[in-house]
This record gives sequence, structure tokens and C-alpha cells, in this order.
Amino acid sequence: MSNEKKNDGGPAYPRPGANIINAEDYVTGNEGMSLRDHFAGLAMQGIMGNSDYAAAFATNEHAAEVIAKHAVMVADAMIKHLEQ
Repeated sequence: MSNEKKNDGGPAYPRPGANIINAEDYVTGNEGMSLRDHFAGLAMQGIMGNSDYAAAFATNEHAAEVIAKHAVMVADAMIKHLEQ
């Protein structure tokens, strides 16, 4: 396994002032989840909406790992496409 950091697309829903602490020691912003995480979540929803995958999920204890792997593969493909 590589130690190289994968491009995650940056924050999906950043708020201004992310990771800046003001005078009262409150965080004034938040980077939120990565765009990769967001894409993977959307892909997972689509995959789970497919009746064939949903049926496999109900009957196979390893289906969740397969679905997660496929969702991340879709997310990585989206990030790669956006880099072009």
C-alpha cells in the first residue's frame, strides 16, 4: 500500500475561515468532507438503489465491502475526470 496521498478533490462544502481560531478560541469555519467522500456517498446511494445490489446486500455478508469499494472507484474516476 502506498503512502502517497490520494487526490480527494478538496473540501466539498467549505465555509469561509476554515480552520481559523478567533480570539475566543472558537473555530470559525470548517472544511467539511472531501469531494471524494461526497462523490462516494452519492455513488453508494445509486448502487444501493439498484435492485440487484440491494438483493446481494441482503443475502451476502461481504456485499457492503464490495459496494463500498465500487462507490470509491466511482468517486476516484470522478476526481480523475475533473483533473483533465
